Amino acid sequence: MSIAKVRKKVRKELGKTLAICAVLAAAFLTVSASAESKARIVRLSEVEGTVQLDAPPETVLTKRSSTCP
Repeated sequence: MSIAKVRKKVRKELGKTLAICAVLAAAFLTVSASAESKARIVRLSEVEGTVQLDAPPETVLTKRSSTCP
C-alpha cells in the first residue's frame, strides 16, 4: 500500500473518530444542561374558568392582554 493511500485511510478514520466524539460530547452537554434546569415554560392559548399558578413567593408576575404570547 502506498503512503498516499495510508494517509487517506488514516484521515478517513480520524474524521469518523472526531465525528463520534463530537456527537457524544453534544449528547453529554445536552443531558447535563437539561438535568440542572428546573424551568417549565407554558403558553396558554385561551382559558375559561379559574387558573392557578404554582410559583415561588419571590416570583414577579405581570398582567398580560389576551393577545400577548
